[in-house]
Amino acid sequence: MTSSNGERPATPDILEGVRVLDLGMVWAGSICGQVLSDFGADVVKVESRSNLDIARRGRPIIGTEYDPNQNPLFHNTSRNKRSIALNLKTEEGRDVLRRIVPHADILIENWRPGALPRLGFGYEELRKLRPDIIMISQTLAGQDGIDARLRAYGPTVGGITGLDSLVGYQGEAPLGMGHAYADPNVGLHSALLALSALERRRLTGEGAYIDVSMWEAMVAALATPLLDCELNGRVAGPLGDDAIPGAPAGVFACAGDDHWLVLEVHDDADWAGIVEAMEHPDWASDERFASAEGRLAARAELNEHVRAWTAPRDRDELAELLQGHGVIAAPCLAVSERLFDDHLLAREGFTWVENPVLGREPVYGQAIRLSETPGYVREPAPMLGQHSAEVLRELLDMSDEEIEALDEAGVLR
Repeated sequence: MTSSNGERPATPDILEGVRVLDLGMVWAGSICGQVLSDFGADVVKVESRSNLDIARRGRPIIGTEYDPNQNPLFHNTSRNKRSIALNLKTEEGRDVLRRIVPHADILIENWRPGALPRLGFGYEELRKLRPDIIMISQTLAGQDGIDARLRAYGPTVGGITGLDSLVGYQGEAPLGMGHAYADPNVGLHSALLALSALERRRLTGEGAYIDVSMWEAMVAALATPLLDCELNGRVAGPLGDDAIPGAPAGVFACAGDDHWLVLEVHDDADWAGIVEAMEHPDWASDERFASAEGRLAARAELNEHVRAWTAPRDRDELAELLQGHGVIAAPCLAVSERLFDDHLLAREGFTWVENPVLGREPVYGQAIRLSETPGYVREPAPMLGQHSAEVLRELLDMSDEEIEALDEAGVLR
C-alpha cells in the first residue's frame, strides 16, 4: 500500500484494523466509507447487479457502451474499497452476509427505512451476530416521523430544506442550486459519527445505532435564514451577487473569455486595500464610502465602479494584486483549471491512480490532513465484485469449490 506519491506512510493508518461493510449507494451513501477507507479502514462494498448502485450507472467516460466500471463518481467515492458482489435477493446471499457481519465493526447503509430489516439485517438482528457492531443508517428524513418514507436524492433535498429557494437572481424566481450538496454533507456527518461511535465503543464496549437524516443535516447549514424568519418574520429569497456579503462585493467580469473574479470588502482595512490596489481613483474619496455602513448603502454604485475597473484586466493578476493588499479575492476557476491548479497539485488535492479500465486517471485527494497519520489514496475504485473470492476466503475460509458453487447459483452477482 502506497500513497499517491509512491511512498508508504511511516506510521500505521489511524483506522488500521477497523472493518466496514458499506451498503451505501450513490454519493451520500459512499462518502462515509470513503473517508474511513482513506484513513486505513478495510471498507468492503457490498453490491449487486440485481440492485446496482446508481453511482455505477450513467454514461461511460470512454466509448458509448454501458459499463458499470466507468462512472467517475464511483471512482472517486469508492477508491480504496474492496467490492463483493452479493445478491441479497437470494437466501444464499443473505446467509453469506450474515456470516460476514461478525467480522465487521461498522455497517453503513442508506436504503429506505425498513428495507434492510425486512431482509433480516436490522440493528437488533445485527447485534445478535456481533453485539458491539455500529450501524449507520442515512435516509432523507430519518427512520421515524410522518415523512420517514419519502424518497429523495441530493438535489431534491436542496428543495425540501429551502436551500434552492435562496439561489437565483434578486427579484426573480429561484433557479435552485442544481447540485447534490446534501449528499456529501450527510456523508461527512456520518463519518464524524462513525468515529465518535468507535471511540464510545472503545470506552464502554458497546456498539451503537446511528440514525442520520439528510434533511436535518442540511437544515443545520441554513441557520441564518431560518432564525431571521423565526425572529424577524423576514423570508429569504434569491439575492444574486448580493448574497455575497460586503460592499463592494460580488462576481466581476474580467478580460478574456468568460473570466470572472469574486471579491469581498467587509471593513475599513479591506476598503483601504482595494482603494490602494486601484491606485486611489477619484470616486473612492466620496465621503459616503468612508464607513462600512455608507458603503453598504451604496453597494450597487460601488459595484459598478469595480466592474469598470476589472473588465479590461487579467483575472489572475487582479486576484494576486488584491490579495497582496489584504483584500479577499479569488478567480472563479473552470473544471480544467481546478484540476491543474499548481497549489492543488502540490498539496495532492488531486491524485492519480491506475484504473483497470481507464488507465491513469485523477481522483480528488483527502482534504483532512493529520500530521502523523495522513489519509491517502492507495487503490483505485474496484471493479464490480472484484474482491468477492478474496473476501470469502479471507473472512469465511471458503474453498474455491464453495465460491464457484455460489457463483454458479447466481449469488455472487
